[in-house]
Amino acid sequence: MPSIRNLNACTELAVYKTVRLRGGGFEAFGCRAHRRRVAYVAGAASCGGMFRATEALQCGTVIDHRPFERIMDAHHRGWLPDMEPPTGEIGRRTWVHRLRSAHDYRYDVLAEHYPSALDQVDLALALAESLVDPGEREADLEARVLAAMAAAETAYRRAVMPMTTPDEPWKHP
Repeated sequence: MPSIRNLNACTELAVYKTVRLRGGGFEAFGCRAHRRRVAYVAGAASCGGMFRATEALQCGTVIDHRPFERIMDAHHRGWLPDMEPPTGEIGRRTWVHRLRSAHDYRYDVLAEHYPSALDQVDLALALAESLVDPGEREADLEARVLAAMAAAETAYRRAVMPMTTPDEPWKHP
């Protein structure tokens, strides 16, 4: 099941779609003003694979088809860094540990500037730490962790990169 998140506060409908197929892939949707920035933030190194969007989705929408661990790693690289660089394979305990480390490292900043993002990261962490409990299917919990992380990233990005019109460049406060 893909993870769906939004990377900005632009209310325009997407006109362009960037598709990246390697490693499971993702689709990033952007309006005329944000097409390159949305693709870059989503993880595309270049924006050469841009197509006209036929889907009626909001600018900034990303549909991510990558495996769970790769999506979690993208969250750490993109907006929720931890103090420890990844080492080797990312197993369940490793990514849970990285999420705890990132939560602790960024707690003060998130609490002060991005409280709605912190609420979702707290939820994702609580769900992640419950993954060691065999009472619930792992895939269901992973989907809930990804949903919480997507909501946290959306809240964070909308606070960091507010937009008033699609004609304005991305502004950082």
